[in-house]
Amino acid sequence: MQGEVIEKLLYRDPATSETVMKEEDVPFYKKQKRLIFGSNGIIDPTQIESYMAIGGYSALAQSFE
Repeated sequence: MQGEVIEKLLYRDPATSETVMKEEDVPFYKKQKRLIFGSNGIIDPTQIESYMAIGGYSALAQSFE
């Protein structure tokens, strides 16, 4: 919230009661590789230009060639 961490919303490891701040440090996600939503968190989902900047819709454009 406005750059502040809200402690009560953080993931807490049930085995160790340790609070985890980053998604990639959550044991469930640690060994996974993002394929489908790999750009999630990098682009602004409200700006189509942001998606196009990473090659979004390039397959669509190629289909018209």
